[in-house]
Amino acid sequence: MKEITLLKSRYKRNGYLIFRKSDNLRKICKAIPEDLCGVYIYTIKENGKKRIIYIGCSGKIENGMPVCRQKGGLRRRICGKQGNVSRDTFYKKVMEKEGVSEIKIYWFDTETDDPEFIEYDLILNYIIKEKEFPEFNNKLERKGNKAIKDFDSVTKSK
Repeated sequence: MKEITLLKSRYKRNGYLIFRKSDNLRKICKAIPEDLCGVYIYTIKENGKKRIIYIGCSGKIENGMPVCRQKGGLRRRICGKQGNVSRDTFYKKVMEKEGVSEIKIYWFDTETDDPEFIEYDLILNYIIKEKEFPEFNNKLERKGNKAIKDFDSVTKSK
């Protein structure tokens, strides 16, 4: 995956977690340093090929500096909620449905770059390449801009 390779070369503080059905996501997230701002990418392996299923971020830029949305930063966002369900529960169901034994979660400290912009860029590039949103992303949103929730409204000429 070019996106992940590019992020690894750009940001020195990065890593990944292997999340299995028998794991507790909150516990394995403790491997991530606390209070980092950045982006994260959930992937599964299908037929020997990695597939992005979700792209998220934690933090924003205020007065030229990264600021975490909540105490805990990336760590808290990665193990937080997907909709109204804990990500631990949600992604265990995804593994069951997809017939995979693990999800690999990449994380990147975006340093002084805006995590919201990096997330936006990653989702937009995914849409351009795959012609759809990552499976569990449902909108493309950039700060003051109105959210784009309908893929067809972006791609069909009027």
